[in-house]
Amino acid sequence: MSIGRVMRGKDYNAGLRGVLFEARHYQRMGAALWLYGWLVLRQTHQQGDIGWVLGGAPISYREIEEETGFNIRTLERWMQGLRREGYIETEAAPAGIIVRIMKAKKFPRAGRNSDGGIRKFAGVSRKTAYLVSHIPRDFMRIPGG
Repeated sequence: MSIGRVMRGKDYNAGLRGVLFEARHYQRMGAALWLYGWLVLRQTHQQGDIGWVLGGAPISYREIEEETGFNIRTLERWMQGLRREGYIETEAAPAGIIVRIMKAKKFPRAGRNSDGGIRKFAGVSRKTAYLVSHIPRDFMRIPGG
């Protein structure tokens, strides 16, 4: 199942800071700011200053394209620019790429989850754990339980 199918609405607090909209960042990012914003929106937790997108689960450019509408070549170019400028680090994985946001500021220091956030789902993939952890609680309630 793609992450785009799990998303319900599009009205989210992305966690972007106002300083990001200064000219110096535009000069370094250009239109890749759209991809960066999406990555921050999908950041699930932080360890120090490193923000983990989808809990460290791999994501494909096709999945990002399905959700954002930007074509794959544009997304690849933007991802390369964000890596080059030090905004993100990526790691190749069989199912896509694992993305880490550098100097992440989505979660305040006191609210950072240093234990990895989704490790309570032992024995399942990170992506599955992320998806399960974002199902509304009342949806998972067992009748009579």
